[in-house]
Amino acid sequence: ARPAGDPGRVVNDADGAPLFFVTQQAPPQLVSALPPILEEVRRLVGPDRRVTVVFDRGGWSPKLFRKMEQGGFDVLTYRKGERITREPFDDD
Repeated sequence: ARPAGDPGRVVNDADGAPLFFVTQQAPPQLVSALPPILEEVRRLVGPDRRVTVVFDRGGWSPKLFRKMEQGGFDVLTYRKGERITREPFDDD
């Protein structure tokens, strides 16, 4: 059960329309919450559509970003006080 006052999480499409609603209590870290959500998004939109995932720095994880990119997801986030380029995510 969610704590009183916790509305759950809504995953929206680019127009702001709800794609689905997450009713389980969110884990303490966004990094651990995203993988099952991304699996559901992929199931709903199909295997070929690029999806941009936007979140705050609570989801910062180069390992997760790499997996997201490999799964056809684009990431839009930030890490306070630090700019990075694409190189940390390249395997070369």
